[in-house]
Parts: sequence; C-alpha cells; structure tokens
Amino acid sequence: MRSCCRAAHARVKDLEALVGRLLARIEILERRLGEKSDPPPAAPSSGDEPAPTTKARGRPEGHPGTSWSVPAVEPTVIRLPLKVCPDCGGHLSKWRDWQDHVVVDLPEPTPATVTNFRHERGYCARCKKTVRSALAPDEPPRGHLGVRLLALAAELKSGFGLPFTKVSGLLKRLWGVKVPRSTLPCLVQRVGEWLKPARDELLEVVKAAPVKHADETSWPVSGKNGWAWAFATDEVAVFLMEPTRSAKVPQAVLGKDVGSVLVSDEYPGYFGLPHERQTCWAHVLR
Repeated sequence: MRSCCRAAHARVKDLEALVGRLLARIEILERRLGEKSDPPPAAPSSGDEPAPTTKARGRPEGHPGTSWSVPAVEPTVIRLPLKVCPDCGGHLSKWRDWQDHVVVDLPEPTPATVTNFRHERGYCARCKKTVRSALAPDEPPRGHLGVRLLALAAELKSGFGLPFTKVSGLLKRLWGVKVPRSTLPCLVQRVGEWLKPARDELLEVVKAAPVKHADETSWPVSGKNGWAWAFATDEVAVFLMEPTRSAKVPQAVLGKDVGSVLVSDEYPGYFGLPHERQTCWAHVLR
C-alpha cells in the first residue's frame, strides 16, 4: 500500500512539474506575440442567466422571405395507397388519411423542335423581281436558329455570365443543338440589334424621370478597353457599352432636361450637364 502511495505522489509531482514548464512556455510565447491571452471563462452555474444579446436573432421584422416556394403550376398527383403495414405486413385499422410530399423537379431534356417555314415565291411583273411570302410571327428574319434559342443564349451569357463555351455545351447537352462557340458572339449581337427599339423606349423613360442615376466602369471587349455605362431610375435600368468615357455619352443619353436631378459620383464628365446634380451618398460618406 505504501509503495502505491509513494508512486502516486511521485506521479503527481511529475505532472505538477510538467504543468509548470508548460505555463512558462505559454508565457514566453505570449511575450513573443506581444499579447496576453484572456483567461478562460468560468463555467456558469445552474442558476446563472445567459447574458442578453444586443442583436435580435433572425431577420428583421418586415424583411421579405427567402424560403423556397412551389411554382404556380397544376401539380401531377401520384397516389400511393397503403394496404398493409410496410414494416411487418400486419393489417391496418380503418383510419386513413393522406400526407402530401410536394417535389419540384425539371422535365426530361427533349430534342429541339425543328420548323420548316416554306415560303411561296412568285414573279412580280410590276416590280420586275421574284418575291416571296412574309415572315411568320415566330420566324427569325435570317439564320437557322429560332428566337427562343437565341434569347436563351443571350440570357445565359449576359444575364447569368456563362462563357460562350459553356453556353454551347449546355445547348448541345439539353436540347441536342450544336452551336459552335465561335458562332455565339454574332448571334448574341443579333439579339441586341432586335432589342434596340425596346432599349430606346427605356432610354426615353430615363430621360423623363425627375431623378436619375448614372455610373460607368471600364469593360474590356476583345482585348480593347471599353466602358459600360449604367443609367437608372426607380423603375428601369439601361446598360450601354461604349468605346469612350467621354461626357458626350451622358449628354446624348440624358438630353437637355434642366428640371431633373442627376445622382452620380465625382467624375467630371457629369459636371457640365444641365441637370441639377446630387453626389452619391456612398461617395459623400467616404
């Protein structure tokens, strides 16, 4: 018994010496780091109340929700009846009800539709030339790719920022349409040409707005430096690609409406405009 006690006392002394060496080592390291570590917090007793937090947990009141929602589509209902217990095969009571498990999924990728617009042609004796029937409502004015395919390609590139290589691969994988990557830039530019009337309408909304915002940033295109301009109101936003940062761009877009207010940064290109100018608050705070 005495030998066991002596061994235990010796073990305790060794551990105390080890703790002393470790504490000394910690002090040396703290001095090298130039800071003292805070003492570990004391364990709260069962009667202690947790310290109140200054920030309420969760989203602020009135914040719009971000949880998922079921699309407004009539669902396909698949009924799965229950005849016996799935665990033991036993008989079930007469009580029954149904529990819904709503699943949102994508349809199976299908091959692209192919439409042959067959135009009738004839010779006009008055015009002295061959003419043909007018375009159908969904027929593109030129090319062999439909308007929905071109619009999707432009949206994937401009809206979602996918490289043309990935847009080409996605069209081929999901719909079996082979569109070379080298062809896509011209196709997206074609969509931009079709949208010019809509762009001009939005620019008119910007011009007529009593308060409008403008900004610009560098945007290289094909290895050459360009500028992306943004003109916005509370309702619409228009983005323009221009090769220059000259004040001629906002002058041409915003016109000479003296009664409106233009919100911008301190770029001198906005100073000479006839609008009343307000510096962006973020720049004022900086």
